[in-house]
Amino acid sequence: MDKEWLTLKDLAEQSGIPQTTVTRYCQTHRTRLENRRFGRRRKYRPVCVGILQTISEWYSQGLSSQEITEKLAVEIPATLELETALAKRRAPNVPALLESLAEDQADRLRVLAELKDAIQEQRAQLERLTALLQRPLWQRLFGRKAK
Repeated sequence: MDKEWLTLKDLAEQSGIPQTTVTRYCQTHRTRLENRRFGRRRKYRPVCVGILQTISEWYSQGLSSQEITEKLAVEIPATLELETALAKRRAPNVPALLESLAEDQADRLRVLAELKDAIQEQRAQLERLTALLQRPLWQRLFGRKAK
């Protein structure tokens, strides 16, 4: 994936424009150059080489940065940073998530109530068995209580 992206140095070499100038163009016209961050470095698509050469020609014709920005706005659609676009695409549907969480919580509360009932039933059964075991053996065998 890294191979399809170019560094500023690569852009300078392929376009024939000095690297400092390429850096300035990329900072000034970043929204018109498809770019992405890789760690701390920003890289650009190969199509940006042609765009930078066009920008260089326009500067050599005497156009100002504002005029070039306006021309680029007409000729090249603005690009978002890919991370921003992907983050927006992956943005969660908050109301749906909240509804899902509420349903999960209701299910868990229902399970807890069932567990509580089962524990209480087992406790009562344990108390009956404990009481039975505390009686003498002959009472347990014959089921009579002492008078």
